[in-house]
Amino acid sequence: MKNTPETVQKTTLAESNVNALASSWLEKVRQYFARIRELLKSIRALLINPDDTEKAFEIIGELRGKELRKSFSRFQNSVYGNKILQKQVDLIDVLNDRKTLATLDENSLGQVYLKFIDANQLSPDGLVDASADTYPDIQDENVLRYAQRNRDSHDLWHTLTQYGRDPLGELCLLAFTYAQTQNSGVGLIALIGSFRFYRIYGHGTFGAIWRAYRDGKQASWLPEQPFEDMLSLNIEHVRIMLSIPPPTAYLLVMSRQR
Repeated sequence: MKNTPETVQKTTLAESNVNALASSWLEKVRQYFARIRELLKSIRALLINPDDTEKAFEIIGELRGKELRKSFSRFQNSVYGNKILQKQVDLIDVLNDRKTLATLDENSLGQVYLKFIDANQLSPDGLVDASADTYPDIQDENVLRYAQRNRDSHDLWHTLTQYGRDPLGELCLLAFTYAQTQNSGVGLIALIGSFRFYRIYGHGTFGAIWRAYRDGKQASWLPEQPFEDMLSLNIEHVRIMLSIPPPTAYLLVMSRQR
């Protein structure tokens, strides 16, 4: 078959399109594996230093996926969540008001939270600094407010669940959090960390983390809770209201570490 100029032109154009598609695909593959390498580096760094909150936020942000949008939709459709978005309330402003928290009853959620962050030399702003590079891709102001609210409530969740700041306590809280939010990054850290720290805590480690996950599934959905109004309430009453049981499996493992 004789090649006409028109046929040659079409063939050349087709080859050009194929080459462009191949180059585009290869670039996407390279970017994907580059992200995987960076993710693995962050995971290794976090396992070496569990207190590296910045690395934890890098992993959570990288694996955020569609879960954030899905949980945001649930938050937005809740009565209190909608109120938060309409009034543009930021939880961190309330948590940073130490003077008001200090006036609350000794057994209130707010006072116990204040004692927790003081005992562990923490501050709400510390989480803000650690997560500085986590949210640049979130353009929707309401979604960003929701994501930041979840970040700022992390130590409140510590206070409510009674999981400590030790590595096992953090892993248990991450398992509890994964059950609540389905964030893949949170779940991955909890899963990998459970194998890493089994060597330290021994028997009961997996059971404690699994129990934390189950408790998170059975508890009320914490992201939609009116924490601003709950801070003045008795913490035990709040735990009962939210169906958060004592972390018996975690406490049993920790009792053997002494």
